[in-house]
Amino acid sequence: MKKIVTLLATLILVFCLFGCSKAKVSLFTASNFLDTPSNHSISSVNETLTYKVSYKQAENENTLVISIDSQKSTYTTVLTNTTYNEKACYLLETSLNMVGEIDNAGQKTALNDTITTKCYFLGVENSLSPLYSERTVKSNSIVRTSAVNAAAHTYEVGFYDYNVKTVYENNTAKVSLTVNQKPDSDNNFVSYENHEFSNVDNKIAYVDNELLLFAPRAMTLTNATSKSFYTIDAVSVKNHKMALSSIASEPTKTIAPENYFNGIEKVLDVLCYGVAFTIDSNASGSSIVAYYADANNKNERARMIMAETSASYGLGTYTYSITQAKNN
Repeated sequence: MKKIVTLLATLILVFCLFGCSKAKVSLFTASNFLDTPSNHSISSVNETLTYKVSYKQAENENTLVISIDSQKSTYTTVLTNTTYNEKACYLLETSLNMVGEIDNAGQKTALNDTITTKCYFLGVENSLSPLYSERTVKSNSIVRTSAVNAAAHTYEVGFYDYNVKTVYENNTAKVSLTVNQKPDSDNNFVSYENHEFSNVDNKIAYVDNELLLFAPRAMTLTNATSKSFYTIDAVSVKNHKMALSSIASEPTKTIAPENYFNGIEKVLDVLCYGVAFTIDSNASGSSIVAYYADANNKNERARMIMAETSASYGLGTYTYSITQAKNN
């Protein structure tokens, strides 16, 4: 199967976590996203976070140029408490919108790409166990058609429209992929239904894909955070290894978001813990560095303040910076 590296999927890492240990290990120690972090049961919450998306082109790349309109490109997350099949739980919904243009050696493609996700999941006392999740992707993909060591690289740009749904029941995850649109040249990217992964609750550190960037808010981050687990990419349906670790060169960093209002006051700077999400080279998506507010700052509730991720083939870097937080 051709590796799909969509522009937006560089932020939404497309995999589920699937370990090989017989004993389940919980990574989650505190409900830092709540008013009371020690409250591990389902509690009232209604939080909306908005991020500005910007892009910086790599200096040594001029064949394919990505331009992002940072005034119109946003990433939004909404966290609420609700029920799913009469079970109390949380719901995390996200929306990533990218507006801009790709200039591929003079051939221009307008960008109006989106990824939306939702995940119903339990609280920290149940290790954020998911009940149901889905993801809808409508995004352009860049594929390099030249050899790695070519003097000048060439690329193809294609559009993908697909949905992923995962249903959890009786210790089993059933994953379905529906392909609505793809490039004619990609003959191997096909729909499938109810691909089953059994005994997921017995595996080490299981986290649904759509909760990945949220999950550190329920962890105790330190200067030496180090987590590892195996993953399943819903696109390729293969096992991959993933690591979550502190940034060795700068485990803590003071971030100064531009025009950030946290629902209480305008925030000039936030002390954060930096962590890197990394996956092996055969998985979809790209590595991410994300910065989460120190959990001791009660006004920030361990929010993700900023994230940076490389575009495919090192074409440039996307930055996601928080601009607003609302607690309704």
